[in-house]
Order: sequence, then structure tokens, then C-alpha cells
Amino acid sequence: MRVMKRGFAVLILFMMSVFFAVALTGQPASARSGPDVDDHFPGGGRRGIPVGVTIWIEFDSHMDKDSIIDGITLLDEDKREVSGKVSYNDKTCRAYFKPSKSLEYGARYRVKLSNSIEDVDGDELGSYSFYFNTVDYPVMLVNGIEVPEYGLDVNVSPVDITLDVSGAEKVVFGSRDLERRVNNYYLEHYSLKQGSNNLSFKITYEYEDDKGKTREESLTFSRKVNLVNTLEEGAVVTHDLSKSNKISYFDKQFNITLPSGFYLQQDGANAESQMLVFKAERIYNVHGNPVVSYLFNIAHLSDKDSGYTSDSFRDIVNRIEAPPGGRVSLPVDADLSEVAYRTLTVFYDKCDGISGNWVNLGGQTDAKKKTITVPFKGLGKYVVVNKMTTFRDYEAAGSARFRLEYLWIRGILLPAENAPAGYLGLVDQNGAAVGINRGEFVVMLSKALGLEFPDPYVGLGIFSDVYYTGGNSYGQNKSGKFVPIPRDNAKYIETAAKNGLLEGTLQKDGRLVFRYFDALTREHAARMIAAASGLSVDIMGGQQTQLTLSKKFKDYQAIAPALQPYVLAAVEKGYMQGFDDYTFRPAQKMTRIEAAVLVYDIMEKNKLL
Repeated sequence: MRVMKRGFAVLILFMMSVFFAVALTGQPASARSGPDVDDHFPGGGRRGIPVGVTIWIEFDSHMDKDSIIDGITLLDEDKREVSGKVSYNDKTCRAYFKPSKSLEYGARYRVKLSNSIEDVDGDELGSYSFYFNTVDYPVMLVNGIEVPEYGLDVNVSPVDITLDVSGAEKVVFGSRDLERRVNNYYLEHYSLKQGSNNLSFKITYEYEDDKGKTREESLTFSRKVNLVNTLEEGAVVTHDLSKSNKISYFDKQFNITLPSGFYLQQDGANAESQMLVFKAERIYNVHGNPVVSYLFNIAHLSDKDSGYTSDSFRDIVNRIEAPPGGRVSLPVDADLSEVAYRTLTVFYDKCDGISGNWVNLGGQTDAKKKTITVPFKGLGKYVVVNKMTTFRDYEAAGSARFRLEYLWIRGILLPAENAPAGYLGLVDQNGAAVGINRGEFVVMLSKALGLEFPDPYVGLGIFSDVYYTGGNSYGQNKSGKFVPIPRDNAKYIETAAKNGLLEGTLQKDGRLVFRYFDALTREHAARMIAAASGLSVDIMGGQQTQLTLSKKFKDYQAIAPALQPYVLAAVEKGYMQGFDDYTFRPAQKMTRIEAAVLVYDIMEKNKLL
């Protein structure tokens, strides 16, 4: 009984092995001695197979060549037979199937071995098959957006390009091997040219040929990317100043004109990289003033291959400066009426636009071209606003109010330092007109004429009583004490002196002083006006000048002899007039209103409005 039980158990185990063999292979687990498949390429179920693949099957014994040639077929997804050539290498016991043409991308194929295949002894192989999938056709993405066959329009540059090419061994763009991450290859921070960009890549796959050698298969893959660079939210473009000084972007609406030989500066020398990046974005107000165009950001790139980030347009702390002399023209919203152009101005922020960092640059408007133009200050943010702020003491200006409003809007006339909030400082608490000092007038005049100074600025030390240091300006008051004045005022005064708009007074100790806090007199105003307007002044006129002045003003002798030619020139050109009693009153102090009117008239006659 024990022997029978043991024999029954062996029989049960044998039957179970047969069952599992049939379940796993689909073939009966016979003890036949026929040939079998040792290995094959591609492996069963493999994906990402090159479309130029040569298929091989390796047997465990020598096979009949004729049965091999007639017994191997390749079927596509629709079970259609794929034409190709079959060969057999008796030394390696390998059969090869080479398709007549490249297979389809992203397709599933079945390799079928007929049961008619025999070995050299006439033993049959039995039916055998396996499947594989070819590589998907390459997919190109620009900033995460797939590029279709007809191309893609973008409004940003540089861009990040991704190639989804599963199964590829390498991808080359020009002479550059792209970085591989899993199945994707990357070309980052690629700068597009304006218009059409035909981007072509060489994609290489590996396969094994009919001799068992590893071969490469290459595909040239191209897509068009069109940089339209229209003026819209988020549009970005880069520019290399070392190649071109002409800057015109965003549908040619944003333009910068630079002098010849212009280079960005860093630490007193030409910056190694001259790459700029421009970005347009929409904001709706600055300090309560409605924005009437896009906000234009200008940042610096350390090199042509580095990309920009959102941080590129925030804090400008890389010491990159622009020398003076450039002009930037900004577009204004097309739906703005011509009436609104009178109150437009450009705000500039060298840093990050937080409250208190905006500087009013003013600007020259052109209602026909729908633009406003200001000096190019370099890196930072530029935005056009309609300045809405008004002041309670505007009425004191009478008919000159519109002139003062214009100068305020353009950032030329600022509120007096001691003026209460909401007041421009035109009259005091008793309603009397407030005077203007020499420093304030020179600054107004310099701004009106668009005089520029380098940034960063190094104090020139022209005058001993006005100087700039450590980012601040200082002036000596009447008590002999140096006190802070608006931070850029010393720059404007020294620049005006360089341009011949004013002169100082030489002291007995040899010091040259400007007298910032002295009241501005009419005769000294005439001197500056004549210089600012480029009037022809006959400083050698002598008696003829006095004779002409005597016919106009009965107090002509009260005018300082050195200033008489300037007074005469300013009067004859209509900048200044006498009073009803035929006096000029040369020593009379000018008010803020009178000084503002003079500056406006200079701008108007010299077409600077």
C-alpha cells in the first residue's frame, strides 16, 4: 500500500507540472527533442524599439535554412504582413528579419514563427511569437507647450525646449549634445530670433544589424517656432548690446536709442556681459495714478546662455549701470484721447517698485505716434501713468495754473520742502506768494532741459558749499551749517555748472560758492535763462547795452553791469518783462509761481514740452 501511495503521489506531481507548463507557455510540456528559441531581439513586450530595427531570433540548435526563410513573418497592428528579407547564419544559429522600409513610429508589431520551421534533423520548432512596440515619434515642447507640425507662436525668449524621445541614445542640436534626463532631452535658455526659427535636431537610436553588430540609426527632427513678440502680458525678449545698439521690440512699440559706443558698465568698466532682457506686464495703478500702458521691466543676464527668472526683474543689485545719453520711447494705450497726453508722465524704479522708490522722469509725449520718451536710466522698471494728484493751492497761480500742473506732472516742479500735505507750497499761511531759492530753480531748469548725469554719480566738488557724497546731497545754509537737501539736487547743480547754465562766486579765501539757499533774484534768473535758451548775448556791448536798457527801464542802472547783457537778451526774447512803472527791479526776489512760468516758457519756446 505504501508503494502504491508513493507512486500515486509521483503521478499527481507529474500531472501538475504538465498543467503549469501548458498554462505558462501555451505549448504542451512534451519531452520532445525538437529545436527551441534561445533568445530574440526585440525582447517580448519591449517598448521604444527603433523604427529601423533588424529583428533576430537565436535557436538552440542548427536550423534548416529554407524552413527559416519561409517561416518567419512580421505583422502590424492590423495583422497585415510587413515585407522584409529573412536570412540565417548557421554559425550563430541566428535568423534575421530586416524590414524593407522603416517601421511606423509608436506602433505595435508581432513576430510570428511558423510550426513549419525545422532543424537540420527535421524536427519541428512548433509555433512561437512575440510582440514589441516601436519608439514614439519625437515630441517637442517649448516652455511645456507641445509644438505641432505646423509650428508654434511664442512671445517669450529665451525658451526652455524639451524633446520627448524615448529609446534615443543621444540628441544633438548643432554641435551641442543635449542633456538627458530619463527619456527626455533638454535645451534650456535658448534665445530665439524675432520671426521664424527652424529648430532641427539629430536624434540617434541604437540597434543590432543582421551580423550582430550594434549600429546607429539617426533621425532629423525639425519644428518651427515663431517669435512674434507681440505686446501682451508676459512677453519677454533678450538683446545682446555687443551685437547691436538698435533696440526695438514688442511689435516695434518699445524702442531705445543709444549713442554710439554705448556699453553697460560694471564697477567702472565695460560689463563682461552686455545681455539685456525685457519683459512686459500689466499693472493698473502706481501710487493711485492709473497706468496707461504696460510696465516694462529691464534686467541684465550674466551671459547669453543664462536664463531669466522672476527674480531677474526684482532687485537690481548686480552693479550694472548705463551711461547717460540714451532715450527710451514707451507706447501709450491706443484708446487714450489726445487730451490725456498733457497729464502723462513716466515713473521709473531702479529697484523693485515698492512704495517710495518710484522716480518721476516726466517725458515728451507724441499723441500722433502714441508714445512718450524719456532718458534711458538703465535697468529697472518703466511705466506710463496719468498723474492725477492735485494741490489745494493751485488756485493761487491764477491763469498760470496749467503751466504749474504740467511741471508737477513731469516731475520738474516739486512741493516745497516745508509745504503741508496737499499743498505745492505756492503761498504761505497768510496768502503771500512764497519765494524760490537759487538751488530749487537750477534743479527745475536742469530737469526741464533734460540734463543728464552718470549713475552711479561721483561728486565733482565744483562748489565748496554744495556737494554729493554717500548717496545724498548737502548744502551750506546761511548759518554756515551743512544740511541735507533733496538727494539728487547736488547732481543737477553740478551738471548745470558743467553745461554753463550758472556760475559761482569766488570768495576771498579762494573758495567757489553757489549759495544754494539764497533767494533767486530777477537779474540772476535772467542770466540762467539766457544760458539755458542759448540766447545770443553781447557781453562786450557796454554802452550800447546800457543805452538799450535805459529806453526800457528807468532803473537800468540798478542792474549789475555783468548781468545787463543777459537781462537785455531775456527781455528781448520775451522771457521776462518789466513792470507797469517801467522798472525791471533786478534785485526783486522771484516767487515759485514766477519761476515755474519762466521754466515752462523756456520748454515751450525750445520745443521741450
